[in-house]
Amino acid sequence: MDADPSRQVRVCFITKLPPPLHAPPAAIAIPADLYRMGLSEIVNSLLAAATEPDHKAQAFDFLVDGELVPLPLQQFLLAKGISAKRIFA
Repeated sequence: MDADPSRQVRVCFITKLPPPLHAPPAAIAIPADLYRMGLSEIVNSLLAAATEPDHKAQAFDFLVDGELVPLPLQQFLLAKGISAKRIFA
């Protein structure tokens, strides 16, 4: 099943990394068809806006329910039977 490019999901990026790498805690809507690099671009943009404009972009890994997300986000959620409305702590 292909991801709908117009579909969005609300996410909140949470990390255990040190403070300069903490994205703002507010949930945001993002395209559901993003892969790891697209998600990393969003996080890097949030970090640059929230911390320092000279933040050096880097690639991040993303976990949902403790599992790496190797697919577009929407496909991963569907494959794992996870509702996009679910709230993760």
